[in-house]
Amino acid sequence: MRKIVVLLAIVVLCFYSVYGQDQQSDLDLITVYDDYAEMERELVFAHLNKSIYIKGESIGIKAYIIDKYSKQLAIQAGNLYCTIADENDSIVESKLLMVENGTATGDFSITEKYTSGHYTIKLYTNWMRNFNEDNLYAETIRVIDPSIEQQLVQQSKSDGLDAQFLPEGGHLLADVENVLGIVIKNDKGLGVPDIEGNIVNESDEVVTNFKVNQFGIGKCLLTPKKGSTYKAKFKYGEQEFKVDIKAIDSNGVTLNLSPLRDKVALTIRTNTETLPTINKTYFKLAIHNGNALKEITFKFNDEIEVIKVIPNKDLFSGLNIFTLFDANNNPLLERLFFNYEGVHLLQSGNVSASIANDTIAVSLPYNNEMTNSANTLSVSVLPIRTNSFHHQNIVSQFFLQNYLKGYVEKAHYYFQEITPKKTFELDMLLITQGWSSYDWNTIFNNPPDYDFDYESGISYTINSSDDFDKQLMIFPTLNHPMKLVTLTKDDNSYMASGLFPINNEEVRIRQINANGKITKPDLYIQFDPIKIPEISMGLKPLIIDSANRQLQQIDMSIAASFNQIERLDEVLITKKKDYTKIEKLNNRSVGTVEEMDADMVRRYRTLDRYLRDKGFFVQNGNNNNLGDFVILNNTINSFRDRFVENEYLAGKGLSPEIGQEASSIPIVYLDDVILGQNLNMLQNMSLEDIEWIEVNKSGVGGGLRAGGAGLIRIKTRPTFRNDNNTENVYASYEIPLKFNVPKTFYVPEYTAYDSDFFKEFGVIDWFPNMKLDDKGQLNLKITNNQIREFKVFVEGMVDDAFVSEVKTITLN
Repeated sequence: MRKIVVLLAIVVLCFYSVYGQDQQSDLDLITVYDDYAEMERELVFAHLNKSIYIKGESIGIKAYIIDKYSKQLAIQAGNLYCTIADENDSIVESKLLMVENGTATGDFSITEKYTSGHYTIKLYTNWMRNFNEDNLYAETIRVIDPSIEQQLVQQSKSDGLDAQFLPEGGHLLADVENVLGIVIKNDKGLGVPDIEGNIVNESDEVVTNFKVNQFGIGKCLLTPKKGSTYKAKFKYGEQEFKVDIKAIDSNGVTLNLSPLRDKVALTIRTNTETLPTINKTYFKLAIHNGNALKEITFKFNDEIEVIKVIPNKDLFSGLNIFTLFDANNNPLLERLFFNYEGVHLLQSGNVSASIANDTIAVSLPYNNEMTNSANTLSVSVLPIRTNSFHHQNIVSQFFLQNYLKGYVEKAHYYFQEITPKKTFELDMLLITQGWSSYDWNTIFNNPPDYDFDYESGISYTINSSDDFDKQLMIFPTLNHPMKLVTLTKDDNSYMASGLFPINNEEVRIRQINANGKITKPDLYIQFDPIKIPEISMGLKPLIIDSANRQLQQIDMSIAASFNQIERLDEVLITKKKDYTKIEKLNNRSVGTVEEMDADMVRRYRTLDRYLRDKGFFVQNGNNNNLGDFVILNNTINSFRDRFVENEYLAGKGLSPEIGQEASSIPIVYLDDVILGQNLNMLQNMSLEDIEWIEVNKSGVGGGLRAGGAGLIRIKTRPTFRNDNNTENVYASYEIPLKFNVPKTFYVPEYTAYDSDFFKEFGVIDWFPNMKLDDKGQLNLKITNNQIREFKVFVEGMVDDAFVSEVKTITLN
C-alpha cells in the first residue's frame, strides 16, 4: 500500500477561516483512492528512428519501460508487444519484443504488406491491460510508396475547423470572472495558429478578445451576465466563424489556478445566488498524481471566494491533478498543473565533431557522474532538413501524455530548452485538457483487478498420459541450458516459465525410461501466451506529416532505387552481383563461414583437426581417459591448463573435479540444434559429411549463453546420416509465439546525397543501444557521405535523469 499523505501547505484565506474536517469523508476518499492506486503501473515510450518511411526501408525501435510513479526502469519487465495498424485499425504486422533491464529493441521492414498512408504503431505489456487509463505508447507513422505517390504536395488549408471554448475547471459560472481555455483545430486534429477574434454578447458588443498561439491554443477572461448569451467570432482565411459560448451556469463554483514563480494560487469562487445554499458546506480540494493523494478541507462561510497558496515543493513532481469535491465526495471541478521541480533533465554541452577518412566522429559531453543505475540511450541521425519528427519524446510521454485524455500536438516542445514562455504555454494547454485520464467513477466503483498477468517470457506446461515413471531431457536453446525433468505416474505434469524462444526454435524433448531406454515421448504441451493480445486505446494519436507546414513539392522518382534492392535475411544485396551461398552466409554472420570443399577435406580430414587449427582446444574421446569429446575456447588458458592437469590425474587413477565453466565452453550448433555440453556425437566426424562451418570465437550475436566462449555452427550435407546412439530420438513441439530478434539496421545507400529527397526523407544512421562512457560522453561514429550538416536526436535515461535533445551539427 502506498502512503496517502495530507498536504501541508501555506494557506492564504480570503474572508474566511478553516473549520474542522469531516473525518468520515476523509476516510472514505483516502481509502477508496488507496485501493485504486495499490497496483503498480508501467509506462512505455518508443524512440523510432524517424516518422516518415519509404517503402523498402526499416523502422528502428528502442523502447523504454518504466514504473509510472518512481520513474525508474522496470527491470523486471520481460514481454513487450508491438503492433502496426492501418488507417482502418486493421493489424498489418505484430511482434513480441524481449525486454532486458527495462529496454527493448525491434524493427519492422516496410515490405509489400504496406502501401502509402498513415499507420499507428502501439507498444504495450500484458499488465497494462488491467487499467482504465492509457499507459501504452501510440504514435502515427507515414509510409510512402513511390510507385503510388510520384510527388508529395503540401496539403491545402482545410475549411473545417473545430473551435472549443472551455471554462477552466469545467464549469462556466454567471456573474463571476472565469478563465476560458481556447483551442482551434483543423479536421486532422492539428492546431490552427495565430487566429485572433472577439467574444460578443447578444447585442454584438465586444466583451473580450483572444488570440491563439502556434498550436491553436489560447485563453481569455470572461464575466458572463445571467440571462445573457455570448458567441466567439473570428476569421480563418476568407471565411468567418461564429461559435456559441454555451452552458453558463446560474449556480455553482469555479476553480482558477495561477502559477506564482515557486508556488501556485488556487481561487475557488461562487456567486451571490449560490452562496446561501453552500456557505456551511464542507468542500475538499484533492491533489493527486494517480499514485498518492493530498487534500485540504474548507468552507465558504459568508464569503464568495477562497484562496489557497501552495508551494511547488509541496506538490508532486510532474503533473498534479486538482479536483474539487463536495461533502459527499462528488467531483465537481478539475484543473491540471505541471510542476517542473523534481523533473530531472540531462543536457549535453558543446558538441565536438571531426572527420577522419570515411568516418565522422561526434561527441556529446553530458559530464554526468555515473552510478550503477540507468545508462541507456538511443540516437537517430537524420539530414538537416528532415521532415521526420514525433509528437512525443521520452519526457512528454512519461510525465504528461499518459495522464491526459487528449493527444498533445508536438508535446516534446514543452520539455526541450525550457523557458518561461514554454511553461506558460504548457499551463494554457492544460486548461484546455479538462479532466485527466483518471476517471473518478472508475476510482470509486471499479478499481483495477489482477485480470491480466505480469509476463516475463513464455510459460509452458508439459502433460503426459503415461502411467509409468520417466525422465525428460529438454534440449537447450539459445537462451536456455539443457534441463532434466522427472515425471511419475502420480505426478505426470511439469510447469515452467521464463522461456525466451527466438526465430525458428522449437521445444525438443527426449524421454528416458526407468530402464535407461531412450525413446520419443508422447506429450501434450500448453504454452502461454500463444498470441499477441489486443489492447483498447482511449485516444488516437495525431498524424505527423501535415503538421509540417513547410512541406515542399518533392520529386519521389529518386525513391525508385529502393525497388532495385532485395532483402536476404539480414543483408540487403544489390542485383548487380550474384553472391555464392557461402558469401551470403558470411554477409549475415559475425563469425567466419568456410565451405568444406575438396581442398579443406584433404587438409584437415576430421572436425577436431579443423577446430584446433581455428584456435580451439579439442580433446577427442578416443585419445583421452575421460571418454568425452570436449571443445574449449583456447583463449581461456587457465581453464584449458586445468583441464589438461585433471586429465593427467585421471590417468593416474585419481578423481579430478573438472569444472564445467560456461565461460570456456562454446555454443555448438549441429544443423541448427544446440548440442549442449555432451558433444560425443562429433567424435571422429569427417569433413566429407560437412557442408560448411561457421566459427565465431567472440560469441558476439550468439545470444545470452554464448558469452565470450564463442560459437560454432556445423551444417552437414544432405547425405549425412548420424547413427551414433540415439542422438536423433526426440519429439519437437512448435512454440506458437516467439520473440523477435532485431536485424542489423541497414542504412540505405542513396544515389544523390544533395537531392531534396534525401534531405527531407533520408536516413544517415540509427544507434539503438548507446550509453555514456566513463567520462560522461556520448560518442558516435557516422559514415562520411560528404554530408556537412545533420541533426542528432537523442532519447534515453541516465541515472534518475531523462535525456531528450535535438542537436544540429555543422562540419567545417
